[in-house]
Amino acid sequence: VGAITRIDNLAVNDLGEWLVEADTDNADTDADQVVIRDGSLYLREGDALADPAGATINTFDSINLNNQGHSGWNFFLSGTAGSGDDSGIYYDTSLVLQESTVSTAPQFSPGTPYIGFFEARTAPNDGTRIFVVATVDDPAIASTVDQALVVLTHDGSGNLLSESVIAKEGDVPAGQTESIATFGTGPHESAFNDAGQALYFTDLTGDTSTDGAIYLDGTLLAQEGSASPIAGRNYELLSSRGRDLSNSGAWVIKANLDGDTADDEIIVRNGSVIVQEGMTLPAFAPFKLTSTGTGSGPVQIDDAGNVLWFGDWDDPDTDVDTGLFWNDQLIVQEGVTMIGGEIVDTIASGQDAFQISDNGQWAIFEAVLVGGKEGAFLIELQGPVSIELSQFEASIGQRTVELSWVTSSEYQHDGFWVYRAASQHGDYVRLNRDLIRGGGPEYRFVDSDVQGGTEYWYKLGAVSLSGQEDLYGPTAIITPPWIVVNGLAPGRPNPFTRGTTLALDLPSRGPVRLQIFDVAGRLVR
Repeated sequence: VGAITRIDNLAVNDLGEWLVEADTDNADTDADQVVIRDGSLYLREGDALADPAGATINTFDSINLNNQGHSGWNFFLSGTAGSGDDSGIYYDTSLVLQESTVSTAPQFSPGTPYIGFFEARTAPNDGTRIFVVATVDDPAIASTVDQALVVLTHDGSGNLLSESVIAKEGDVPAGQTESIATFGTGPHESAFNDAGQALYFTDLTGDTSTDGAIYLDGTLLAQEGSASPIAGRNYELLSSRGRDLSNSGAWVIKANLDGDTADDEIIVRNGSVIVQEGMTLPAFAPFKLTSTGTGSGPVQIDDAGNVLWFGDWDDPDTDVDTGLFWNDQLIVQEGVTMIGGEIVDTIASGQDAFQISDNGQWAIFEAVLVGGKEGAFLIELQGPVSIELSQFEASIGQRTVELSWVTSSEYQHDGFWVYRAASQHGDYVRLNRDLIRGGGPEYRFVDSDVQGGTEYWYKLGAVSLSGQEDLYGPTAIITPPWIVVNGLAPGRPNPFTRGTTLALDLPSRGPVRLQIFDVAGRLVR
């Protein structure tokens, strides 16, 4: 075909199988674009398709690869009857739905045809459903190009069985008075999981300062002009920003806040900020984060809630000031990381720059090595996740903090380390000398080295039998002020028969509980 000149797109699944869309130096520009699968040529511009008759692949849209090794595609076609039917949704290379087909979805008016497609992706572990960002021409909608989010169900061989509309232009979403004008159509502006949940961006009619909103199915997660998780700061920009959804329903979004532009970029996971411009991480301390990459660039979440993201910080040495992070762990750094004996020179942060597998074991990313070699590179991050944590709580004990947690599953799990810090993003110090051995599902740890009136943050380190450690949390608690007894006077009278008086010396008025033990250590009262 030719030598690869550019990486355009990439995907990886739980098995470490991968796809890369690339451009080559082939002189025929109608046949120079390829998709490589696990090192072998898989698809190429100009390849013939079985259906429709005479059609060939003109260009590829974004790519995906589910955990069964299948893909949902939007192919642009050559050799069809005309420009009104020159794209189609495919399951691998089997046609599921062609442009110009009249929809059978009950949410559309009768006679509504499909007139184009933006994105298509198959469910992660269910190859019979394909999520599509489509355009239709619904007679009941005033415009002639109407966007919709549609789920296509087929028989596993590409034969269409049903269509279901998640949302469409003209709908008024929950909590809104304005209708949907458009959806986010970029490859990372929507996501679809095994449960059939869809994460998507809507652009509403009306006030442009509040018209952008993110929904998980019908539930509003964030809206421009509304409060963010940062006190006193509102969301200002949500459009053309990366977002992702895990099979467990966990979500992550990139956003910009109003106010100071020195700290307005954030990454939010399940409603909590995990990354903010201006923060410092141990991986690049004492420098500060200045960017999370191109706005439309990806942010990825795996089924355990781990987040893969790009960061740029203000190190004066600009040869080493960007990297890929897995949570707060720097896994690839420009000017430092070596691949095949060559140093990574530039890490991509654009629209199709990197992806993580659902199980968090694999990451694929685009980079340029010193000397100008551009490529896609695969990292094995870990083995299968050792635990799934269903509960992690902190409570106040007897001048202690009591931690309790519950696992819903354990796989080749060895045990836990417990870590504590003074703030959410502070330095976490390990508390237990010996590993808390696995076997659960319920666990408890008592932190007795605590002060009254103090805030503490805790994380768990789950260690697999192979030694891989995954961090969970944090959870936080503020201890109440401890009442300090300055002195305890002997009982009077002593000895006594019917009663005695004990005098306590306290620094201030407050509730006190007194327990009395006999010489054998038994509780008297």
